[in-house]
Amino acid sequence: MPSIVPTHPESLEPSLRELVELFAGPLATLTFPGVDSRALVTLAAQVEADASELARLEATVAALRARLTDARDELLPRAQRALAYARVYADGDGSAELAARLDALVLPRPRPARPTPGTAAAATNAPTDATPRKRGRPRKDATAAATTLFTTASAPTPSA
Repeated sequence: MPSIVPTHPESLEPSLRELVELFAGPLATLTFPGVDSRALVTLAAQVEADASELARLEATVAALRARLTDARDELLPRAQRALAYARVYADGDGSAELAARLDALVLPRPRPARPTPGTAAAATNAPTDATPRKRGRPRKDATAAATTLFTTASAPTPSA
C-alpha cells in the first residue's frame, strides 16, 4: 500500500489523514460497501500526488510570470525609443499619414522600479527616529509671544 506522507500542507486535512491511517492500520481488515482500506489509501495517495503536481505547476507559473514581467519591462523602453525614432523619421520624411498614425500611439508608462533584495534590506536597517515628527505649524515660544513687531526700544535714560 502507498504510504501517506504529506507533501503539500493543504492536501489532506489532519482528520482525514488520521482516518486513512486508521484504515491502513488497525481497521485494515474491515470492509464496507465501497469503502475499504485499499480504496481509502489509494484515494489519499492520489490527493497527495495531485497536490504535489499542483504545487510544482504553481511554482512554474510563478517563474513564467516573473519572466513575462521582465520581458515586458525590457520591451517598453525599447518600444518608447522606437516610437521616438519613428516620429523623427516621419517628420523628416514628410509623410503626414505616418506621422498621424505615430502620434495616435500612446504607449503605457513604465512601472516604478522594483526594489532589489539588497536595497530593501538596506532600507529596513536604516536608523530611524523613535519619535515621529509632529505635523503642522510649530508653536510659538514664550519669549517670541512677549515681543511684538511694533514695540519700540526704550529711550536711553540720561546719565548725569
